[in-house]
Parts: sequence; structure tokens; C-alpha cells
Amino acid sequence: MYCPKCGTKNQDGAVFCETCGSRLTETKTTKSAPDKKKSSSLPIILIIIGVVIIVGIGIAAYALYFMPQSNSSTPSITPQVETTAYSNDDFSLNYPKTWTINNSQSDSTGSAVYIIDPQFAADPNGLKVTGVGLFALSKSEGVNQDSIVDDLTNTLTNQVTTQKSTVTVDGVSATLNIVEGDNAQGHKSQYKIINWEKGDMMYIIACVVRGSDLGNTLDSQKANLDTIINSFKSK
Repeated sequence: MYCPKCGTKNQDGAVFCETCGSRLTETKTTKSAPDKKKSSSLPIILIIIGVVIIVGIGIAAYALYFMPQSNSSTPSITPQVETTAYSNDDFSLNYPKTWTINNSQSDSTGSAVYIIDPQFAADPNGLKVTGVGLFALSKSEGVNQDSIVDDLTNTLTNQVTTQKSTVTVDGVSATLNIVEGDNAQGHKSQYKIINWEKGDMMYIIACVVRGSDLGNTLDSQKANLDTIINSFKSK
């Protein structure tokens, strides 16, 4: 199907444009009944932010934009990664100082921020880019934890889950999934998705490295990704 905004031809069944991130199908306001076509069970804030960071191509259209958070430099967490602090009403974290906050959003379902590396900032269509999306969602939204990974990686083809384990994040046990597959650029991508519950909220950290067959891997980005993950604190 063709994107009504930029004219890019996308794969049949695509929810978002692979070039500009615009939604290709009408957002549903009620929970749809299961059908043969895979549909997302995530709130719209997570779906839209997912396409920005997880698809990693362009900024998705969103009806509500907010003033960017002010950032202040903080001491380095590790000797090799100098950091900048970010905080909103739901969580705080540190991220590599050379990285950029692409956007932050909030609505009645929760809040989120997505952070991209210098290569992504310079060229959203680059073959070797990295980004992280961080989300806080009210459990009252009824998000199905079993569908989170599938929904955030549904643009991959030939995908394989290479790891599923339990890790500690934000002082609690969390589920970690690592998924690899073919991306829209004809190369490989790796995804590291961590989700957990704390209080009445669900939290998700979704990392993507595009070009894992070209040397940009979860391992090569480990120091940067760990800086964000290990500093995450819910409020």
C-alpha cells in the first residue's frame, strides 16, 4: 500500500509508513475482536513511539506534542560513557551525552521518550543506527504482556528469538527478550526488549540496533544501552 503522506510504497498489511512513520490504517478507539490479521493490542502512544524507535525510520505523526524536557549534564556512569540526565513524571534515566532525545510524549495511557544515537540523528534511513524507546503505561490500560514483543518487532521478517530470560531492572524482576531478523533496508536488526510491572504501572525499554550484519550490534552498543537501562528509575 502507498503512504498517503509521502507516497512511499509499503508492504501489504503494514501499519506505519517505512519512510515517514505515518499511520497507514485508521486508529481504533475500541478493542477489536481477534481476526486472521495480526493486530496490535498496545495503546496508541506505545504503537506510535514503537514505529519511531523500533522501526527506526523517521518521526511518527502524533496528535499531541509537548515541549521538550530540559536536559542537564551529569557525571559519567562509566569511564567511557559521559551522560546527560532525563526525567519526566513517571521515570528518570541517564543517556549518552552524544545521543539525542528525538521526542517525548504523554497522554492518558502513560508517557514515553525515545533516544537516538548520532548516526540515527544524522540519517534516519541509515543502515547502521541505534535507538531506545522507554515507556510507562498504566496497567489499567490492559496491555497484554505476551504481545509486547510481537507488536514491537512486527516489521521484521525471518525473525528469531535468540534469548528470553529474567533480569533485574529498576530494583525488580523483568522479562528480557532478544530478537533478530531482516529489516526493511535488506539487512539485519537486533531488538532488546525489557518489560516489567511495578505498582500500578507497566514499564518497557525497547532497544534496536539496525545493521547488526554490518557490525552495529547489541554487543557493540552494550556500554551505551547499559547506561540507559541501568540508570532507569521509576517514580
